[in-house]
Amino acid sequence: MRYILPFYHVVSDETLPHLKHLYRVKSVREFEHDLDYLCRHYEPVTLDAFIRFGNNGFQDVRRPIMHLTFDDGLRECAKVISPILKQKGIPATFFINSDFVDNRAMMFRLKASVLIDALFHISPLSSTHDEIGRVLCCPKKRIIATIQSLKYSDAHLIDAAALVVGIDFNDWLTKHQPYLNADELRQLVHDGFDIGSHSVDHPEFRYLPIDEQVSQLTVSVAALQQMIGTDVRSFSFPFTDYQVSKHFFDTIYANKMVDVTFGTAGMKEDVIEKNYQRIAMETKWGVDFTLAFQRLKWMGRSMIGVNHIRRS
Repeated sequence: MRYILPFYHVVSDETLPHLKHLYRVKSVREFEHDLDYLCRHYEPVTLDAFIRFGNNGFQDVRRPIMHLTFDDGLRECAKVISPILKQKGIPATFFINSDFVDNRAMMFRLKASVLIDALFHISPLSSTHDEIGRVLCCPKKRIIATIQSLKYSDAHLIDAAALVVGIDFNDWLTKHQPYLNADELRQLVHDGFDIGSHSVDHPEFRYLPIDEQVSQLTVSVAALQQMIGTDVRSFSFPFTDYQVSKHFFDTIYANKMVDVTFGTAGMKEDVIEKNYQRIAMETKWGVDFTLAFQRLKWMGRSMIGVNHIRRS
């Protein structure tokens, strides 16, 4: 492929309870190593440049390019990531959930991680586990697995279980401030980075009716534009764009709601010309193995003609 789209969520040398039980967080040293490797093999480009190259089928690309992206709008994007990117001269886009800016609300999976972390500090023999089992309608031995399996529509169960262990997420947000605030978003724009939409509050789109899918995009784009005072031209799907219909893409592009969208399927091509797939970099492997594995999958799928995502 003539381009890659690596994506991360956060970089930190600290243990973050709201992420600890979700995915592997890379350290500053690991992240800088990733960037050095990526820049040796790919030319970093801005979002505008990536869109221009894409509009021409990447025919003008001389050296393979990359555009770096970050999802969920966590505060480390401003505190840790952007200073490193500025020092190295690497452009990037930060995809933001509009409801979470200023720590006004919290994604359900981050809540789940906080709850799981708290439970690991409470004896499984305590009555707390019995009560949480009743809230979640599961046996004590299945509490952690049940919490990990909860969906967007189950957020109320996470809130109720958290109260049993004494966690009020409004208080938790006020104390820990895991998300970016509007001033930090504006500073990222001032520093030359792009801001994109990542939906209002991070649902998985395949479980939403199309009117709610469109609303998640349009409402978040409008809110972010009001916050930062500039156009928001890009959207990355929360979780995945798996089973998102062609009708959705036809709707948003016909009405010029955004210029480009991004999924998370790795090195795959999409029947939707302006929908590009990104590579998750928060793996247990190094950057070299992660990309080599993606290339092998891409070549294998291409050989048997299954590397295009089709949509009904």
